[in-house]
Amino acid sequence: MANQEQFKLLVTSIREENSCKRWNEWRKKNPEVKVDLSKVDLYGGNLQKINFQGADLGEANLQQADLQKANLEEANLQGVNLRMANLQGANLRKADIQNGKLQEATLQNADFREGKMQNVRAPRADFYGANFQYANLQGASFYETKMQEANFQNANLQEVSMTRADLRGAKMQRANLIEAKLDNANLERANLNRSNLADVDLSSADLTKASLQNVVFNPGTKLNRVVTFKTKINRSDLDALEIDLGGLSKANVRDMFIQYDLGKLRYALEGPLSLVHQASLLIFVFPYTLFFIAKLWVAFSSELDYSSLTLGQAFLDKVGEHSSLSVAVFVTLILFHLSRIILNLFIQVYEHKEQMTRVSSSFELNRQYIFATSTYYINHLLSLLSIGALCIQGYFLFAQMI
Repeated sequence: MANQEQFKLLVTSIREENSCKRWNEWRKKNPEVKVDLSKVDLYGGNLQKINFQGADLGEANLQQADLQKANLEEANLQGVNLRMANLQGANLRKADIQNGKLQEATLQNADFREGKMQNVRAPRADFYGANFQYANLQGASFYETKMQEANFQNANLQEVSMTRADLRGAKMQRANLIEAKLDNANLERANLNRSNLADVDLSSADLTKASLQNVVFNPGTKLNRVVTFKTKINRSDLDALEIDLGGLSKANVRDMFIQYDLGKLRYALEGPLSLVHQASLLIFVFPYTLFFIAKLWVAFSSELDYSSLTLGQAFLDKVGEHSSLSVAVFVTLILFHLSRIILNLFIQVYEHKEQMTRVSSSFELNRQYIFATSTYYINHLLSLLSIGALCIQGYFLFAQMI
């Protein structure tokens, strides 16, 4: 039961001064007095920089309250309602927030070190840069929560739900993530070194440039469709884990193997190759194709006025003057297109084989996969057509040389 005198003093301070100055002065003069504000209603109150250290705020209503830089160290906040509250830069070290409601709250750079946060509900909250070192967050829910640059070192994240959470740049070294849900989470640049990932669901998570060295996997770890471009993970570590732990099935780690071995080559070369491809189409393929169509039209239409092909004929005549250069360009582009197709097919053979194995075993065939595969083969068909156009153009070039 809340202490009514303390509650009255706090409310008076807020209403008369729109600040917590009087309350903080009272706390400073009476540090030994235990504060009991359990179940009070402070909805939308201005509580910036308030001193609630060690206070009992169990099941209090602090929805939409402004608690920026508030001192809540070692406070009892069990079952507290902090929906849409602002706790930016607040000190909640060693605070007990079990079963707290933090939906859509702003908690940027807040300090939760060594705090008790079991079963907290904080979907779509903002924890940017927050510090959770050694905190206990077992069973907490952070659906679509912003946690960029947050610090979870040595934290207990067992059974935590971080589906679709934004964890870019998060520090999660030595964290306990057993049975955690990180599916579709963004873990770009996150550091999970030496963390426990047994039975963790990382399906479709983005691990771009993340570090997963010396982590603990087990057969229940789900790594299906993970994105692992430039991920720091040693292949030897994965091999050792598969042997030592009775293994990660190849279905679980195959994406990481493929991306690690072949993805680097594709991502490193695909950009420059695409640029050269587009340039070749603009500079070489399209103009020659245009004039080739015009020549066909001439061949099949005896009534065509040849004067309409003056520009095209002049272009071909000019090319004929420098036929050796044209042939060199033609051969170069032929080799380029062939190497591009061979490179992509080499990579796709592995990826397609592993994807089909996974699809057939888990019945996850869907329209997105069909679309992606179709797009891939259409791309190769266009490349083959480009080679065909180059061959036809090469025929005319060689014919001009004879």
